[in-house]
Amino acid sequence: MVVRVWCPQLGMPSSKQIPFVEFVAPSGQVGRLFPGGIIGRLVTAELQIADPQISEAHALVSLRGGALKLLPLRGTIGVAGRTLDELVLVAGQRIQLTDSVSIEVRCVELPQQLLVLFGAGGRPIELSALIYSISLEPGSADRLRIQAAYDKAALAHIWHNGEHMCLQIGLEEPQELTVGVRWTLCGHDLYVAALPRGGAANSTAPDPRARSVAPIQLVARYHTVHVHRRGYEPCVLTGKAAQIVSELVMFGCKPTSWEVIAREVWGEIERESLRAVWDRALARLRRHLRSAGVRETLVRPDGLGNIELVMLPGDEVVDECD
Repeated sequence: MVVRVWCPQLGMPSSKQIPFVEFVAPSGQVGRLFPGGIIGRLVTAELQIADPQISEAHALVSLRGGALKLLPLRGTIGVAGRTLDELVLVAGQRIQLTDSVSIEVRCVELPQQLLVLFGAGGRPIELSALIYSISLEPGSADRLRIQAAYDKAALAHIWHNGEHMCLQIGLEEPQELTVGVRWTLCGHDLYVAALPRGGAANSTAPDPRARSVAPIQLVARYHTVHVHRRGYEPCVLTGKAAQIVSELVMFGCKPTSWEVIAREVWGEIERESLRAVWDRALARLRRHLRSAGVRETLVRPDGLGNIELVMLPGDEVVDECD
């Protein structure tokens, strides 16, 4: 079932959520490439350059760190005679693909907000590709997998039609996918929010409703953790709360057994007692985050005995644990 629920604290709906870059090829052809788009000599490339010096898959457009970048694949890229491993794309650049073949960046479109999919397990998914398939993990009865590709057997599909994102569940009629749309799939409550691209509020006095979704920089020092958000006072965690978050950082922010984290913090004590002190400490940690205006879902149990740090687009983790 699909339900439309308006959630004002998560941003305003927008139909222009997909970033893109336009290149001018040597022939004068203009190609619009979205994240994942290929420049190459094959007819299947999003920007085809019919020249034997160009590789079949020469370079790739990628959305990384809130910026559109060009990454070399089977060819090289360079600017002003310098060969580069990656290039942040800006309008007016002339990019050398070979000694005698170059392309020009005509424009770069980066929306102020991006749609982000929550609730599918693991980290939130930034919907910056043209199509996604949602299916079950192989061998799992309820764990979802999100792929930036078309899978005919998928349970649901999300795609961009050139104007807005669309959602289709099974054989149901597609609908426009905007902020506030919620649906249930294999027991997972999925929903979409619009979050600021790259991060930071421009105002020195940001809207208080935006505090819980403002991008964060999390600095873990084991005995203290500092959560910074531009325009707000930092939230400082100490004691067991800081140790729990720091252990999650050292485990790569991945879902980890609560018992593994708890034993790192409290040591080898009887399991029942360990569970009791863990539950109390986790509840205090989440209350502290909530009272400071930081989203309490930053530290999230997954209902399967694991705990994880849920980082959103624009967030940053700094590990200073010794």
